Amino acid sequence: MREEGVKGKRVIRSAAPCEGCGGRGTISGRRALEVTIPAGVTEGTRIRLKGQGGKGPTPAFSGDLFLTVRLQPNRIFTVQGRDVRCELPVWDYEAALGAEVTAPSLNGKISLKIPPSSQSGRVLRLKGRGIPGRAGEPAGDLLYEIKVLAPTDLTSDERSLMQQLADKRRARGVADPRADLMRK
Repeated sequence: MREEGVKGKRVIRSAAPCEGCGGRGTISGRRALEVTIPAGVTEGTRIRLKGQGGKGPTPAFSGDLFLTVRLQPNRIFTVQGRDVRCELPVWDYEAALGAEVTAPSLNGKISLKIPPSSQSGRVLRLKGRGIPGRAGEPAGDLLYEIKVLAPTDLTSDERSLMQQLADKRRARGVADPRADLMRK
């Protein structure tokens, strides 16, 4: 081992490299950090943790660690920007007559009014109930896309009522919903 002077600094040269770093000057390792994710972040948001990156020659020169937010998929909700979407199944009679149904929200259950004559694909919007806004941006909306379901387990009485409805609509001359598909 020998000492060399380099412009006021002392450098120690050794034939055997450091056991900790193998002569690279850094030691790899893992550490756990507890990070608070601010409200209103969206997919792809970068969060800077000052001084938590690579170590510099002094703590004041340590690098920053950047985290990229990835949202975990959810079976009920999907996120588009700040808007949160939910596909909401409703029975055919609820869509036809209108109804008040229980629906999921980001903060639990809510009561939602389905307007009469609603069709599959109609979107009901609760303004500002999506992901909160940040830095002056408005909050997103909570969007419910209606999916009308037809019953599959009709009793004979229910089947008879459905047939009466179909017969009355035909007698009234209600247009065939597939008529536009048959035009050339």
